[in-house]
Amino acid sequence: EQSAGKDFSLAEAAGLTVAKQKPPAFVAPASSGPVYSKEQLKEWGYPVYDPKFDDPEWLSQQLQREQTDPRENPNFFLSHEDPRFWNNAARKPHMKALLQSDDHWKLRKNTWLEQFQQVKQSNDFRREVADALEECSMATRRLVGPILHCRPVESHLMQVVGQSRERGVPFPQLVETAEHQRILMDFRNTFDH
Repeated sequence: EQSAGKDFSLAEAAGLTVAKQKPPAFVAPASSGPVYSKEQLKEWGYPVYDPKFDDPEWLSQQLQREQTDPRENPNFFLSHEDPRFWNNAARKPHMKALLQSDDHWKLRKNTWLEQFQQVKQSNDFRREVADALEECSMATRRLVGPILHCRPVESHLMQVVGQSRERGVPFPQLVETAEHQRILMDFRNTFDH
């Protein structure tokens, strides 16, 4: 005989189905990407927070307390539509740590995006310089070609392109002046030896 207090079916007894189990209070999220060590995060400038915030057992207990004790959870009697709800949620210590880490990540992301934009602009400008050099004389192309990959040469040619735009002078005419030819020859002598 089966006791009335248990929810047990014949199918479960026969092994055709698995008995229902109560889910745990906290389930750690599946790892969606690389997990970095504390040393790496500290090296990258992420804010340091209490190590217990990473403990799934502590989080489970904390969530359980917040669900049952109004002293632990100022949002216990508030609706999520109440403006105080989100302010209270952000004041919790583990949420502060999460928000600080998220803010730092956004700062790093914006830095990466700015760097990417600069690289993209540099690549576009390199193409423009290469196209402008195609219009120059063969002597200028022979002078610049082997050293075009050098940063100072590239920077100088970018300045010349900017000057040609400002003055309205064609790039080949400006780069083939004696002054610019001397500068390019100095670059060539420096980088060839």
